[in-house]
Amino acid sequence: LQYEQKLIERQDKGYHWSNLRNCTYFEKFEQPKIIYPETTVRRSEFFLDTEGFYIDKTCFMITGEKLYYLTAVLSSKCIEWYLETELRLLGKNSIQYSKQYIENVPVPDIDDEVIYKKLINKVQLIKEQKLDSSKYENKIDALVFHLYNLTESEMLQVLDSFKELSIKDRNQIQNEYWNIANNRFHL
Repeated sequence: LQYEQKLIERQDKGYHWSNLRNCTYFEKFEQPKIIYPETTVRRSEFFLDTEGFYIDKTCFMITGEKLYYLTAVLSSKCIEWYLETELRLLGKNSIQYSKQYIENVPVPDIDDEVIYKKLINKVQLIKEQKLDSSKYENKIDALVFHLYNLTESEMLQVLDSFKELSIKDRNQIQNEYWNIANNRFHL
């Protein structure tokens, strides 16, 4: 290569002379993280990665604590609706999930994420088998509506904004909402 020696001698490089620069957060790729795309035509594409996937520049990642809980909240219909009202729309069907907006989504603090961990694990396991996980996703939706203290009427207003939401799923979310309110919620 004509410029190989100059590239070898430069200061701003990674582990190998052909790397553009050293990634200061390289180890974060191997940690549990939430991965989400910069631009999406589908909604709520937040994936909890526990296997150490590496992503490129068209995705972002969130690392830290309570990732199961955060995945559940970010993947919920409640937050999907919020993001559609707050984020930049690209055409009629796409949303740009800019990092600075996702980082500022208001997320209530909780002490224990056990139920969210069970639900997220169940959803991911079912999806890996290419089966319908909506039963558990609907449970997450109901939990998140309660988490944000939405009334039943407000919840239904949000749900009615989802044209593709089936009556079955809408009714299940509403039933789970009632179960939570009456201490009858279970997995």
